[in-house]
Amino acid sequence: MRLSKSMKLQANMNRQMRRLFMVFFKSLVRLLKHFLRRRHPTTHLSLKKLLAIRDALLGETWNTNELLNKLANGMHTKFQKYWANPNIALLIAAVLDPCMKADFIKFYFHTVGENVDLKMRELKRYLKKPRI
Repeated sequence: MRLSKSMKLQANMNRQMRRLFMVFFKSLVRLLKHFLRRRHPTTHLSLKKLLAIRDALLGETWNTNELLNKLANGMHTKFQKYWANPNIALLIAAVLDPCMKADFIKFYFHTVGENVDLKMRELKRYLKKPRI
């Protein structure tokens, strides 16, 4: 049985689509494995890893295919929803890390979120709040 030209073209397109999906998901899985690799808390590194995931989702690689672009945009929307306002514990851990301090938090908010000054004031207020 011989395949027609259109059937060969369709099979070739399906093969290319599968290859693109594999590249997309392998890169995301690699990032997520790196992010979730350790059982011990490394909170001070979490914000850096989150920015790496964000950059991967916004990468130009996914613009080559409309379906992958929609997939990456959907994932980025979810990312923004959950990580534009990170947990205060992550922020405090990053501030206490001597490599980052508050400058990295400010950079993170400029990159991911909005209302940077308001969020920085809230973090400073939380840090100055007396604890028992």
